[in-house]
Amino acid sequence: DVDLRQAHLVNARDRWFGIATEASRSASPYWEMVGRIGAATADTQLGEFDMAEDGLLKAGRLADDQCDQLNGLTVSMHLAYLRALRGDPEHAQKELLAIVERATALGAILVVGPAVTVAGEVARSLGSHDAAEGLLERGERVLRATEQRVTLAICLAERALNALVRGD
Repeated sequence: DVDLRQAHLVNARDRWFGIATEASRSASPYWEMVGRIGAATADTQLGEFDMAEDGLLKAGRLADDQCDQLNGLTVSMHLAYLRALRGDPEHAQKELLAIVERATALGAILVVGPAVTVAGEVARSLGSHDAAEGLLERGERVLRATEQRVTLAICLAERALNALVRGD
Protein backbone atom coordinates (compact mmCIF):
# COMPACT_ATOMS: atom_id res chain seq x y z
CA ASP A 1 0.00 0.00 0.00
CA VAL A 2 1.18 3.46 -0.89
CA ASP A 3 -0.16 6.33 1.18
CA LEU A 4 -0.58 8.97 -1.51
CA ARG A 5 -1.53 11.68 0.98
CA GLN A 6 1.68 11.13 2.91
CA ALA A 7 3.68 11.07 -0.32
CA HIS A 8 2.10 14.38 -1.37
CA LEU A 9 2.89 15.91 2.03
CA VAL A 10 6.50 14.73 1.87
CA ASN A 11 6.78 16.16 -1.64
CA ALA A 12 5.25 19.47 -0.52
CA ARG A 13 7.51 19.62 2.53
CA ASP A 14 10.59 18.98 0.41
CA ARG A 15 9.60 21.68 -2.07
CA TRP A 16 8.96 24.22 0.71
CA PHE A 17 12.26 23.32 2.34
CA GLY A 18 13.98 23.72 -1.05
CA ILE A 19 12.50 27.22 -1.34
CA ALA A 20 13.75 28.06 2.16
CA THR A 21 17.23 26.73 1.39
CA GLU A 22 17.53 28.58 -1.90
CA ALA A 23 16.18 31.77 -0.33
CA SER A 24 18.75 31.49 2.46
CA ARG A 25 21.55 31.14 -0.11
CA SER A 26 20.30 34.17 -2.03
CA ALA A 27 19.79 36.30 1.10
CA SER A 28 16.00 36.50 0.75
CA PRO A 29 14.84 36.25 4.38
CA TYR A 30 11.16 36.76 3.56
CA TRP A 31 11.04 33.78 1.19
CA GLU A 32 13.15 31.70 3.56
CA MET A 33 10.58 32.40 6.26
CA VAL A 34 7.67 31.50 3.95
CA GLY A 35 9.42 28.29 2.90
CA ARG A 36 10.09 27.30 6.51
CA ILE A 37 6.46 27.93 7.51
CA GLY A 38 5.26 25.83 4.55
CA ALA A 39 7.65 22.98 5.36
CA ALA A 40 6.69 23.10 9.05
CA THR A 41 3.00 22.90 8.17
CA ALA A 42 3.65 19.72 6.18
CA ASP A 43 5.88 18.33 8.95
CA THR A 44 3.07 18.91 11.45
CA GLN A 45 0.61 16.99 9.27
CA LEU A 46 3.18 14.20 8.93
CA GLY A 47 3.54 14.01 12.72
CA GLU A 48 7.14 15.23 12.58
CA PHE A 49 6.63 17.65 15.48
CA ASP A 50 10.31 18.23 16.32
CA MET A 51 11.13 19.11 12.72
CA ALA A 52 8.06 21.34 12.53
CA GLU A 53 9.00 23.16 15.71
CA ASP A 54 12.58 23.69 14.53
CA GLY A 55 11.37 25.17 11.24
CA LEU A 56 8.83 27.39 12.98
CA LEU A 57 11.37 28.71 15.47
CA LYS A 58 13.71 29.62 12.58
CA ALA A 59 10.81 31.24 10.71
CA GLY A 60 9.86 33.15 13.87
CA ARG A 61 13.38 34.56 14.18
CA LEU A 62 13.24 35.64 10.53
CA ALA A 63 9.86 37.31 11.11
CA ASP A 64 11.26 39.13 14.16
CA ASP A 65 14.35 40.24 12.21
CA GLN A 66 12.07 41.73 9.54
CA CYS A 67 9.58 43.22 12.02
CA ASP A 68 6.92 41.13 10.26
CA GLN A 69 4.08 41.00 12.77
CA LEU A 70 1.67 39.16 10.47
CA ASN A 71 3.97 36.20 9.86
CA GLY A 72 5.16 36.35 13.46
CA LEU A 73 1.55 35.78 14.54
CA THR A 74 1.19 32.98 12.00
CA VAL A 75 4.27 31.26 13.40
CA SER A 76 2.98 31.72 16.96
CA MET A 77 -0.34 30.16 15.94
CA HIS A 78 1.41 27.11 14.46
CA LEU A 79 3.59 26.74 17.57
CA ALA A 80 0.52 26.89 19.82
CA TYR A 81 -1.18 24.24 17.69
CA LEU A 82 1.92 22.06 18.03
CA ARG A 83 1.73 22.52 21.80
CA ALA A 84 -1.86 21.24 21.72
CA LEU A 85 -0.91 18.27 19.56
CA ARG A 86 1.91 17.44 21.97
CA GLY A 87 -0.51 17.19 24.88
CA ASP A 88 -0.77 20.65 26.41
CA PRO A 89 -4.07 21.95 25.00
CA GLU A 90 -4.84 24.19 28.01
CA HIS A 91 -1.68 26.26 27.55
CA ALA A 92 -2.09 26.19 23.78
CA GLN A 93 -5.63 27.56 24.15
CA LYS A 94 -4.40 30.52 26.21
CA GLU A 95 -1.75 31.25 23.58
CA LEU A 96 -4.25 30.97 20.73
CA LEU A 97 -6.73 33.35 22.36
CA ALA A 98 -3.90 35.86 22.93
CA ILE A 99 -2.91 35.52 19.26
CA VAL A 100 -6.52 36.16 18.21
CA GLU A 101 -6.55 39.32 20.36
CA ARG A 102 -3.23 40.58 18.93
CA ALA A 103 -4.26 39.79 15.36
CA THR A 104 -7.60 41.55 15.86
CA ALA A 105 -5.90 44.61 17.36
CA LEU A 106 -3.48 44.74 14.42
CA GLY A 107 -6.25 44.26 11.87
CA ALA A 108 -4.48 41.08 10.72
CA ILE A 109 -7.74 39.53 9.52
CA LEU A 110 -5.91 36.86 7.48
CA VAL A 111 -4.55 35.51 10.78
CA VAL A 112 -7.75 35.95 12.79
CA GLY A 113 -9.78 33.37 10.84
CA PRO A 114 -7.24 30.53 11.07
CA ALA A 115 -6.33 31.37 14.68
CA VAL A 116 -9.96 31.42 15.81
CA THR A 117 -10.53 28.12 13.99
CA VAL A 118 -7.57 26.45 15.68
CA ALA A 119 -8.71 27.87 19.04
CA GLY A 120 -12.16 26.37 18.37
CA GLU A 121 -10.63 23.01 17.51
CA VAL A 122 -8.63 23.03 20.74
CA ALA A 123 -11.69 24.13 22.77
CA ARG A 124 -13.63 21.20 21.29
CA SER A 125 -10.82 18.80 22.23
CA LEU A 126 -10.95 20.17 25.79
CA GLY A 127 -14.68 19.49 25.97
CA SER A 128 -15.62 23.18 25.95
CA HIS A 129 -18.22 22.71 23.25
CA ASP A 130 -20.10 26.00 23.73
CA ALA A 131 -16.86 27.98 23.58
CA ALA A 132 -15.80 25.94 20.56
CA GLU A 133 -19.06 26.78 18.77
CA GLY A 134 -18.60 30.50 19.38
CA LEU A 135 -15.02 30.43 18.14
CA LEU A 136 -15.78 28.27 15.12
CA GLU A 137 -18.79 30.40 14.17
CA ARG A 138 -16.55 33.48 14.24
CA GLY A 139 -13.91 31.60 12.28
CA GLU A 140 -16.43 30.65 9.63
CA ARG A 141 -17.58 34.26 9.22
CA VAL A 142 -14.02 35.59 8.89
CA LEU A 143 -12.85 32.79 6.60
CA ARG A 144 -15.83 33.26 4.27
CA ALA A 145 -15.25 37.03 4.16
CA THR A 146 -11.55 36.59 3.38
CA GLU A 147 -12.11 33.65 1.00
CA GLN A 148 -9.69 31.34 2.84
CA ARG A 149 -11.36 28.25 1.41
CA VAL A 150 -9.06 25.49 2.68
CA THR A 151 -9.17 26.74 6.26
CA LEU A 152 -12.92 27.30 5.89
CA ALA A 153 -13.32 23.61 5.01
CA ILE A 154 -11.42 22.68 8.19
CA CYS A 155 -13.57 25.08 10.21
CA LEU A 156 -16.80 23.61 8.83
CA ALA A 157 -15.61 20.08 9.60
CA GLU A 158 -14.82 21.15 13.17
CA ARG A 159 -18.26 22.77 13.50
CA ALA A 160 -19.88 19.54 12.30
CA LEU A 161 -17.91 17.45 14.81
CA ASN A 162 -18.79 19.89 17.58
CA ALA A 163 -22.49 19.83 16.61
CA LEU A 164 -22.50 16.04 16.78
CA VAL A 165 -21.08 16.09 20.30
CA ARG A 166 -23.53 18.79 21.38
CA GLY A 167 -26.45 16.95 19.80
CA ASP A 168 -27.34 19.90 17.56
